Amino acid sequence: MKMEHQSENKIPEKEPNLIQRIKDSLNFKKMSVGKAIYTIAFLAIVAIMVFLYIYTYLIDETLLTRIIILLFVIPVISIGIWGIVLYFGIMMLQCIIAPIPSELVQVVGGLIFGVYWGSLFALIGIMITS
Repeated sequence: MKMEHQSENKIPEKEPNLIQRIKDSLNFKKMSVGKAIYTIAFLAIVAIMVFLYIYTYLIDETLLTRIIILLFVIPVISIGIWGIVLYFGIMMLQCIIAPIPSELVQVVGGLIFGVYWGSLFALIGIMITS
């Protein structure tokens, strides 16, 4: 008696389309707490970026310049020689946290320390972090 092996012909399930996958990924009832927090944080960052873009170009064109001076330039200059250490810290933070643009931090270094020293300090800060 010869036994024949018959393979089961299963019909592969269709992958859900893109819209369904997006709906499923934004269904907060099925999400873990950590994923929900990350999703909300991401959406908040995007909303803040869109708001700043619209506000800067339609209402106040000097907003970003004032933010740079208040949050980066003045603190680094005000603490004297320790400003170099603070600048290294900012460069390291910029390497770790992707949304902070490196050009912004490097331009601030050029404004504070001059082109050559600012470039050198930026390079050292990046190399230490890498």
